[in-house]
Amino acid sequence: MTVLKRVFVSDIHLSAAATPGPGLHDWSWCGQDEADDFAEFLKYVGSCGEYKEVILLGDLLDDWVWPVDLLPPTFANILAAPKNEAAITALKALCANPSVKVTCLPGNHDMGLTEPFLAQNFPGMIFG
Repeated sequence: MTVLKRVFVSDIHLSAAATPGPGLHDWSWCGQDEADDFAEFLKYVGSCGEYKEVILLGDLLDDWVWPVDLLPPTFANILAAPKNEAAITALKALCANPSVKVTCLPGNHDMGLTEPFLAQNFPGMIFG
């Protein structure tokens, strides 16, 4: 008998970086290496056949950790950030996989997430 697994993931904190340069800094907690690792994890979950559900427990995106004197990125900016491309592509593919249910709950760093935004950008994702 095969037992399908459910995985809970939290605090990914995908964000958009300020353009590197003198006096500028990537304020995000999730850098390129972490975003790429998350993409590989999502690909594995979607392809191995062991998982029936992925539950994202808040802070998938992060528009909150940002210097007070700079305008934070929008969720659209975060999805379009080049460093997040592999992770966003892998998450969209996982949401389109009919054998894996993907649920996303907003956290305190992405509390502005809405069901329409997720439906538009990640068809198949369930807003929790």
